[in-house]
Amino acid sequence: MDQACMDQLNASYPGRIIGKRYMELVDKTNGIKGSLCDDFGTTLSNISNKIIELATQFYLDRTPQPDTLVVTVNGVNIPHLQTTDPQPWNGFIYHADTNSLTFHGTAVPPSGATISVKFDPTGLK
Repeated sequence: MDQACMDQLNASYPGRIIGKRYMELVDKTNGIKGSLCDDFGTTLSNISNKIIELATQFYLDRTPQPDTLVVTVNGVNIPHLQTTDPQPWNGFIYHADTNSLTFHGTAVPPSGATISVKFDPTGLK
């Protein structure tokens, strides 16, 4: 929230403050932020997309060598995104801490999709 937005809100409802701790929490949990002065429909859409992405987290039964991951959805190769990307777009991200994949954007598999994950494991099972 910027100062112009805060001034606008305080004109109608004096005493509001910027929730800096809430914004820190959102940043630390990779959440979604929206401004009370922006289009709320866009913010809700972003939250909805994030929920869909979280619902498409797939856990692997073995630890992969990340550079060998090949993921397809309904036979279509999905791009491997990096967790360092400032904003993941269309593809999947491998999360080493949870040994899982999450899908983003247009790469989120539709209901009933066939998902294939191939990789070289780091060790024998």
